[in-house]
Amino acid sequence: MKNIKLFSVALIMSIAIIFTSCSDDTDPAPVDPIVVDTTDTTTTKASYTTDVKPIFDGSCTFVGCHNVGSGVGSLATYLDAKAYGEGGRLIGAVKHESGFSPMPKNGAKLADDKIASIEKWIADGYTE
Repeated sequence: MKNIKLFSVALIMSIAIIFTSCSDDTDPAPVDPIVVDTTDTTTTKASYTTDVKPIFDGSCTFVGCHNVGSGVGSLATYLDAKAYGEGGRLIGAVKHESGFSPMPKNGAKLADDKIASIEKWIADGYTE
């Protein structure tokens, strides 16, 4: 009988320990919200002043080339560059495409990223 009482006490204590060691997992710990950067830099329009003029100044607007008053077409001002671009010769020339006079004249083709900037400026509507 003594063994039964001892066994009963041990069983009750074991059950009590098991129930008190369990926790309630139904309410999870709070989670920090995920912050998502929604800034879309691909929608920024290319502009003449910021993106294209530095290219033209470095490769096209020399005296005797595409400077103000040039007979072949100026790229030195926004209005001149826009008019030249709208004429349809600009991209073909800088890409050295067949049927166009390659620009810069007697020089290496512009880097692909520079050509892409000019193309984006045209595609974005010739933004000043």
